[in-house]
Amino acid sequence: MAARRKTASRGAGPQPQTRDDRGVEDRLAGIEAELLDALEIGPAGLYEVWRAPCRYCWGRAHLYQWTTRREYHEALERAVARGVPRPHADGGFGYRADGAPNSACP
Repeated sequence: MAARRKTASRGAGPQPQTRDDRGVEDRLAGIEAELLDALEIGPAGLYEVWRAPCRYCWGRAHLYQWTTRREYHEALERAVARGVPRPHADGGFGYRADGAPNSACP
C-alpha cells in the first residue's frame, strides 16, 4: 500500500502568504508605529505656538507699521485705483514678523 500525501483543504488553517500580503503587513506595521509614536509624543510635540507681532506692536504711537516704503506705495496705488481712502504712513516702516510682540501693544 502506497503512502498518501496529505494536502491542505480549502479553508483549513492559514494559507501561505504572498509577497504582496507581506508588503501590506509591513506598511500597516509602519503606520501603526507612527500612530504609537504620535501618542507617546503628546499634543505639545505635534504642534508649536508661534507668536508674531502685529502690525501695530512697534509702529509709532501703535499705528500701522509698513514693512517697506514700496509696500506702502503699492497699497497707496491700490487705494487710489479703487477710490477708497488712502492709507497713512504715520506708524512708520520696518515691520518684521519674526520679531517679538510688544507687551505694551493695545
